[in-house]
Parts: sequence; structure tokens; C-alpha cells
Amino acid sequence: MITFILLCPGNAIRSIQEMEHWYVDYKNAVFIDKICLGIISSTSILFSYFFVLMFFSLVLWISTLKIQISKKVKIIGTLQF
Repeated sequence: MITFILLCPGNAIRSIQEMEHWYVDYKNAVFIDKICLGIISSTSILFSYFFVLMFFSLVLWISTLKIQISKKVKIIGTLQF
């Protein structure tokens, strides 16, 4: 499925059209500006889902503390925090 999405020619065309519409000066932007734009857009997506991910991770962590599993497995599971 991923290869189909990546190889679909419509994605590249739509990407160019979206860039022209939302970022009018993108063609004239310096390379550093393009890098900053990519970092800002990527981190905004990560932070928008960060709290949801942390909530579900916390719920999973608490549920593993309540069930009977070995101490070694609990320590390995807690290392992500």
C-alpha cells in the first residue's frame, strides 16, 4: 500500500499545486528557509499528537504495573519514559 501511495503520480502533482497555493514565495525561498519551514511543520504535527500518545502510554504503563509480570519486563517497559 505504501509503495502505491509513493509511486502514484497524482501525489507529486498535488504537492506542487499545494505548494504554489499555500506558499506563494516558495520558489524564491532560500534553502535555509525551506529547511526551517519543514522543521516547523514537522514539529507542529508531532506536538499536536504528543499529548494523546503520552496519555495512552501512561494508561498502558499503569495497566502493566497492576498485572503480574516479572520485574525485568516491568523495568524494560518503563525505560521509554
